[in-house]
Amino acid sequence: MNILEKAGPSDIAIYPFPHLRIDDALDDGFCSRLISEFPSLLLLSGGTAYGSNERLSYPAWHAMRDTRISPLWRDFIAFHATQDFFDRVIRVLGLDEFRGSRVGLRYRDTFDDADVLIDVQICANTPVARSPSSVRSIHLDSSNKLFVGLFYLRPKEDDSSGADLELYGPSSHSVPAAVVPYRNNTCVFFANSPSAFHAVSVRGITPYPRLFVNIIAETNRSLFSSSFCPPAAKISSKAAVFRNRIVRAGKIFQFFSVRIPAFFADRFDGSLYSSDRMVQRARAHGTVSGLPILAVGAGMKSSISPLLSMDNASVWTPSVHDAGKRKASYGLIVFFESWDHAFLQESAEAFAEALAIGGSLFLVAGSSTNTLHGLRASLERAGFSVVSISPCGGAFWLLGRLLRGIPDYIFHQYIFTNHKHSIRWSATTFILVPLHAIFSYAVIPFCALCFYLDRFDLRRDFTLGYSCEAIKIRSAR
Repeated sequence: MNILEKAGPSDIAIYPFPHLRIDDALDDGFCSRLISEFPSLLLLSGGTAYGSNERLSYPAWHAMRDTRISPLWRDFIAFHATQDFFDRVIRVLGLDEFRGSRVGLRYRDTFDDADVLIDVQICANTPVARSPSSVRSIHLDSSNKLFVGLFYLRPKEDDSSGADLELYGPSSHSVPAAVVPYRNNTCVFFANSPSAFHAVSVRGITPYPRLFVNIIAETNRSLFSSSFCPPAAKISSKAAVFRNRIVRAGKIFQFFSVRIPAFFADRFDGSLYSSDRMVQRARAHGTVSGLPILAVGAGMKSSISPLLSMDNASVWTPSVHDAGKRKASYGLIVFFESWDHAFLQESAEAFAEALAIGGSLFLVAGSSTNTLHGLRASLERAGFSVVSISPCGGAFWLLGRLLRGIPDYIFHQYIFTNHKHSIRWSATTFILVPLHAIFSYAVIPFCALCFYLDRFDLRRDFTLGYSCEAIKIRSAR
């Protein structure tokens, strides 16, 4: 099961930067089982739609608790997320500075409990549908990342070309100095550094996903500094003109966007309206016994800043699982996020751990997989008394949200490469930029109309999510 079991000094190459490569890392039979039991792309994507040649990742902390993942995979993930395996990687890569580091699991633990957080992600790049493309151009990883490990699980029937790992030397970023092929049962590890430039080569059109495991370790500090900007093909003078005009048009669009009054902006997007009203209710309610406020939700820090300003001891965290670290420490929790139905109960229990008895939970759970009754049951089992729970709008709010996002959804497909890493510089790009701005504003009246039409949807079976207020009355069962 250990992908580094066969690792030895002869497997380490120095050029263009030190990296470990092992062919046939595991027993062929075991590797075949991993491929046959590989989770579905729909599971990895969280049930959301995905496009051509997109990266999907499922963190170890989720995979180890998800019964939809096979026992073989859960054991494989758990084994490679241990202190012993981390120590093995450190020895093999010669990262002596980090020997003796305490290891925690990413998304479960924090740097209060560990020196390094490890993650073993089940990953896939979706099939390439429209045209050959690279899922990741040349880049450096985040400077707080200690090392990177990749383990490829290529099915026998996959006859596609490309998708190899390209390693670049310090003097040239146009031609790879070494290539690790996307080959079944091959693993590669390297320490992250300012010289560890790498990319994924262009993959041809194929119905098969690219399957692999991504093993990373993060520290709480930057290990190096770099001002590197991914190199692109040489841009002609005409393309440079297009680029400057695109940037200028984008700034103009942003200038007018931020000047839309908040009253109208809220009514263009029902989810923003629901979140703002929840913040107002939480501010009016206040906290208990002078305890601080905890705000939870990735990307929502700016929305809840008025709430956090009520108390200097209040804190914000992007992760649900960080909420339960300080038991009974908070008098009020506010949560805005897509709440995965598979972990509904665990999330509710994490909030119950963090809240003092009598503390209040205000949440907007924006996930189509949740139900009103499931949300209520999970909160009550965790020790909450539900004060109120209601849908965040109905079919018209949902329609307005879709209309609001359609211009960006279509525009980004033609303007940006995969994952928006770079812009496709062309005359088409320059033409589409003003069209994007026009259509973005054109849908605004329809979004506002949907906001007011929503009162005619009495059942609200189709909704953006649920808004809920609950009070902790006891410990979880």
